Amino acid sequence: MDATLGLYLNGTRVASLPLTSKFAWQYFPTVSNTMDPSNDPATGRPLKRFDDIRYLFPTTLNANDVVRLQKDATDTSPTYGIDLIELEPVSDAISAPTNSLNVTQSPYNAVANDNGDDYSAFNSCVTDAKSTGKTMYCPILSCSLDSRLLSGDRRSQRR
Repeated sequence: MDATLGLYLNGTRVASLPLTSKFAWQYFPTVSNTMDPSNDPATGRPLKRFDDIRYLFPTTLNANDVVRLQKDATDTSPTYGIDLIELEPVSDAISAPTNSLNVTQSPYNAVANDNGDDYSAFNSCVTDAKSTGKTMYCPILSCSLDSRLLSGDRRSQRR
């Protein structure tokens, strides 16, 4: 199920937070050399997941500001389960380190806010950074990755 939930600041709705239940439960193989999850219960052992989302307020919050999550008529989920809200200051963006690879520049060309899949741009940039001993630089952007991005040996990803 996909739905929204209203985010309010000082009584004004500032965002409709997009939520999904797609990852509420995922299933992992019990005997396999992969840790790739599935949404098929026949796959193996179930694990509960959480739908983490991030929202950046357009201005710095003040000490007496009131942040509220509220279900309105446009928010269509029958129920919501909120575990926590974490508010923290966000540092200013850093500039690209010397000799780094920028995922938004050629030959990678990740495109922010286009709803396209930028997985290959990120994967190629990570691979090139590892093989050349450089760092990958990712400026402030919102990209979509339709596959899981791994930066290390897959065996190190197992629990």
